[in-house]
Amino acid sequence: LVLAMMVANFLNFLFNAFLGRVLEFEELGLIVLVNTLWMVASIFIGAVSSTVNHRTAYLAAAGNKEAGTVFLNSVLKKSIVVAIIFSALIIAVSQYLSGFFHIQDQMVFINFSPMIIFGVVAAVNGGFLSGHLLFSQTAVLILVESVIKFSLAVIFTVLGLSEFAYLSIPLSVMFASGVSLYFVSRKKEAVISGETQPFPIRFYVAALMTSVSATVFLTVDIILVKHFLLPVEAGQYVLLALAGKIIYFLGSLPNAFMISFISRDLGLKRDTRKSFLIIFGSVLILTIIGFVMIGPFGRIFVPLLFGDKTMSILPRLNQYAAAIVMFTLANSIAVYHLAKKQYIFPAFSFAFSVLMAIGISVNHDTIPGIVNVLFAVSAALFGMMIFLHFSGAELPFIGRLFIDFRDAFLRIPGQFFNQNAHRKILIFNWRDTRHKLAGGAEVYIQEIAKRWVEQGNTVTIFSGNDGKSPREDLIDGVRIIRRGGFYFVYLWAFLYYWLQFRGKYDIIIDSQNGVPFFAPLYAKEPIYALMHHVHQKVFWHSLPKHLAFVASVMEKYIMPLVYRKTQFITVSESSKQAMEELGLGRAGITIVYPGIDLTRLIPGDKSKIPTVLYLGRLKSYKSIDVLIRAFASVAAAMPSARLIIAGSGEEENYLKSLTRDLTLGSQIEFLGKVSEEDKISLLQKAWVFVNPSLMEGWGITTLEANACGTPVIASDVPGLRDSVNNPDAGYLVPYGKTEELSIKIIELLRDQGKREQMSRESVRWAKNFNWQQASEAFYSIIF
Repeated sequence: LVLAMMVANFLNFLFNAFLGRVLEFEELGLIVLVNTLWMVASIFIGAVSSTVNHRTAYLAAAGNKEAGTVFLNSVLKKSIVVAIIFSALIIAVSQYLSGFFHIQDQMVFINFSPMIIFGVVAAVNGGFLSGHLLFSQTAVLILVESVIKFSLAVIFTVLGLSEFAYLSIPLSVMFASGVSLYFVSRKKEAVISGETQPFPIRFYVAALMTSVSATVFLTVDIILVKHFLLPVEAGQYVLLALAGKIIYFLGSLPNAFMISFISRDLGLKRDTRKSFLIIFGSVLILTIIGFVMIGPFGRIFVPLLFGDKTMSILPRLNQYAAAIVMFTLANSIAVYHLAKKQYIFPAFSFAFSVLMAIGISVNHDTIPGIVNVLFAVSAALFGMMIFLHFSGAELPFIGRLFIDFRDAFLRIPGQFFNQNAHRKILIFNWRDTRHKLAGGAEVYIQEIAKRWVEQGNTVTIFSGNDGKSPREDLIDGVRIIRRGGFYFVYLWAFLYYWLQFRGKYDIIIDSQNGVPFFAPLYAKEPIYALMHHVHQKVFWHSLPKHLAFVASVMEKYIMPLVYRKTQFITVSESSKQAMEELGLGRAGITIVYPGIDLTRLIPGDKSKIPTVLYLGRLKSYKSIDVLIRAFASVAAAMPSARLIIAGSGEEENYLKSLTRDLTLGSQIEFLGKVSEEDKISLLQKAWVFVNPSLMEGWGITTLEANACGTPVIASDVPGLRDSVNNPDAGYLVPYGKTEELSIKIIELLRDQGKREQMSRESVRWAKNFNWQQASEAFYSIIF
């Protein structure tokens, strides 16, 4: 197949070089136009061929060849129907096309139209043969088309019929179509009844975008030049493009195997990287050879290949050749990831191709200007492909960013709010309750917001997305819009406010979760800031020093300046005092205590074995390692005791490793994130609930444990010293002191009387807090 492609490329070069020497610029322009129109049609036809290639290779490798034949038959029938429709359309508008391209005879387009039907047949069958790795037969198809095209061009010219030389292109495709039918008829499995194979629409669309990108970079510039420039200048650019395409054709030799072999690797469940490195390395070597020949040594080779007419384009060869090299390499990367169904690569290729077309449409006065556009866009595309390729696990996130940016300019599906709502409230919050790292701050927002909805208000929460939740959602009547990830949510909040939210809400609640949204800098509606706790200690405990410094400065110096006129709401007296010491809340700070669901959080039967429970996120500042080390002493004193850790987070692997190192694997159980029902059951069965955190705004889980009749032992730190009723419903111990923590745990596990007394006091204490009171208190502040 490689040899066939080399011969075909050489024949294509002879075709262009021969006609370039014997035809006038106007006749040469007609040949190139027909060839270019065929390449434009190949955007759609080639995408179908790539889809058939991919699916056939995958099914064949997976041992399901019969399904591949069923798939081929279905695609071929549907494609021919579509091709007939488009052919009829071309005939219908042939007169308009003649005027647009300044061609006197509309028969050019009428003769071109059947080429689409034959091209579809040849391309689909060719994809089927390539998918089965029948490269010798694919090679024959390529040779038939190129040999017939060159031979007919020579015949027309020798006979003095040069005005009909363009017919060599559609006639060659017709011959290739017939040969493809013969080869496929010999290979197809006899199918009596096969399971219908659905057409992979997403793959086709991605392949279509890849084809668009390649076609724009290789042909649309010629179409635009033909339209914008004078015939002589257009002919000069055509020669420049023909010289540059030698580089692309060299690179396309190994790239032609990409989809077949990568799809086959996927069907065999084999690592694709080895195949990619071999193919891409070959592309790199061949494009460099092509660049040296056309670029630095172009003054020698280009006139030799295309004649003395090329002297006028020699100054632009280096730049144009470099652009084609970068595009060819970028295209190779995009096709690799297309085969792996990573569609962000074709999406970016498509976006850059559109950018190039726009650039040429704007800057089309001279050939140097057009080449500058091509070079700049090619360099940007190549850089983006390299960045995405090495992003690896971040690809889904990058893909979501691309979609988030696009959707900022589109209408968000569904109704934002009921026009008859009393108040329309927009809440910016880092996460929502369905985020994998959601905690008490998210519960606080959701519980209050849903009660505002019940009162006839409309509430929208704009939050980040963990990639596992819908982009738009409705939870308890609260509209959730999820955009961005860990930090991009803050950028998107600004963009979406200006493009989507501005002027549609009565009030904005700006929730502070370490990084502020800085809503007062851009929003005009009344703003209230919700802050659960000051993060200074958390920053230095959990972040790398350089990030901790930035975050600390932002909270300590920038936030007080930006929010100097903004009223704050917080959740505890400790948080209020810490905020005042930091200089926050100059316009006022009001405390609205969190609540709990007292209808569901009720005492239940305790476990038969001594059970200690931690429930919450597994983050560094939560200090669960302190609890595990303390439990080592508990386990030594009470071998029957068990520690249950429920929750997920970035510390999970470390904590499990620590558990193994302390040989506590049989006494400590990690449950991961649990459902609301399981959470309540765990709180009811536990003998003691422990919260060893470095810092909390309040600690909702401590009250939830109390409501279930479970005493709490927690660190004596801001927030927890507000929510823990020490010593009636629980104990406070110095932060990080494993010995004091283990003593208190052992005391409560052994002293049943003390534990039962604390259980009764826990229930009484928890009844002081409910969400309805919190919701009403918050609402009275903002309205």
